[in-house]
Amino acid sequence: MNTAYNNIGIGYAKRRCADPRIVEALLRLLPPAPAVLADIGAGTGAYSRAVADHGFEVQAIEPSQVMCAQAIPHASVH
Repeated sequence: MNTAYNNIGIGYAKRRCADPRIVEALLRLLPPAPAVLADIGAGTGAYSRAVADHGFEVQAIEPSQVMCAQAIPHASVH
């Protein structure tokens, strides 16, 4: 599938990481862990991994193969 992020996503994970302030805000808004979450448009999975580090199971959904290829594996992110 050709998406915009297949074109602009090259090297994305080297330039972008999860902002701790956003992670804190997400954790305040999410139900208590453990819970299963869906991260639609997960990109390289930085936020998926960040919330998984706090006890969540995350189903990360990303159509860009370029972005998916940069994802760092995490046992609780699928």
